[in-house]
Amino acid sequence: KPCQIERVEFLQPVIILKNQTLRLQTLFEQQTEGQWAFRVISCEENGTEWVTHATGYVQEKTADRTLAYNLDEITSRCTESITSQDFYPKARNLGLQLDHHFQWIEKVNLGQNELLAKMRVPEGELETKNFILFPGFIDSCVQTQITRSVVLENRDVIAIPLAIESLWYD
Repeated sequence: KPCQIERVEFLQPVIILKNQTLRLQTLFEQQTEGQWAFRVISCEENGTEWVTHATGYVQEKTADRTLAYNLDEITSRCTESITSQDFYPKARNLGLQLDHHFQWIEKVNLGQNELLAKMRVPEGELETKNFILFPGFIDSCVQTQITRSVVLENRDVIAIPLAIESLWYD
């Protein structure tokens, strides 16, 4: 469903070591009709201590609640681009190993303080309609921010964002 994701804070990265099993969950708590707070949490397979990795808010787009953006204006400001065929191999070379379930990016257009990403559900992906936000989609939203360091800044390390003010999913 179309929605706006706001005030996302990345508190701690998810690090999965070789041969480690981690339970990873996204919890949603309804705030008002069409609005939820979310937390991404993890726990070792047999552990009892949960770690919070990210928090934020989701607002569903409805007939009476439209999202405030102009796609044509954003497109005109986002002049640099990278496709999945270029991004994922570069990310892999920099140490970011992503299973196909987490490769939703098709293309990212980048501007000064914004970006526009075209994503698609990976082929053979699990049913997504039972999720408010599918885990692979959430991860790919963070990946769009990583494209900035790979494309615009041409870094040889991956820069991971600490927060995202707002993003729209339509």
